[in-house]
Amino acid sequence: MNDDKPTAQAIAIKNGKIVAIGSNEEISKYKGETTEELDAKNNFVSPGLIDGHAHFSSLGNSLMQLKLMPTKNWSEIIEVVKNKVK
Repeated sequence: MNDDKPTAQAIAIKNGKIVAIGSNEEISKYKGETTEELDAKNNFVSPGLIDGHAHFSSLGNSLMQLKLMPTKNWSEIIEVVKNKVK
């Protein structure tokens, strides 16, 4: 994702955030006493991308629905309805 540096040998991560990407030599300055090193053995590594979003109207609509699939009998259905009314 960096046109000037399309590939790298190493990545430095601190507190769950990427702080540097580069050659093994460039990243070695980030090593400390508690550094954990992982060797990807020349395999491709990509950071995990998290798409944290919600569809508010769908979420709101789902909260108005009764979930009857897990019920096994009429008494359980009545209980689900009572709880939803509360």
